[in-house]
Amino acid sequence: MLSRAHQVVRTSVIVVTVIVCIATVTAAPGLAQQAHAPDALSAADYEHAEGFLGANLDSLVLRSGVSPNWLPGERFWYRIAIADGNEFILGDPENGTREPAFDHARLAEALSEASGEAFEAYGLPFARFELDADMIRFNAAGRGWACNI
Repeated sequence: MLSRAHQVVRTSVIVVTVIVCIATVTAAPGLAQQAHAPDALSAADYEHAEGFLGANLDSLVLRSGVSPNWLPGERFWYRIAIADGNEFILGDPENGTREPAFDHARLAEALSEASGEAFEAYGLPFARFELDADMIRFNAAGRGWACNI
């Protein structure tokens, strides 16, 4: 059994510990807010924050934002951003397949030759196209194009 002196010391230590804990928990939110809350925000602060809005991050997020364009036969195509530019994908839910909608390099080469402008496989100058069994139709370089695929 503890002596009376030990009981007093033990009780005092417990009371001090509880007071310190309560003071820390009570003061912490106020201290945290003070450390991160400036008196006023400058135009530069707002410009910096604007860089984190969704539209400004789109170029940093790859393979997102799928918007299906339905084709006959329950297939669809969509365009996604990749590191090299944009890729067009053909999806077939019935067969569970996903593949490039066409040969991007071959189409870029043919369009470059026909138009006299240089195009890269994943930098094709269109966002929409029509696709049927063996032909793609799109507008680029100021005119309409049709190409066998």
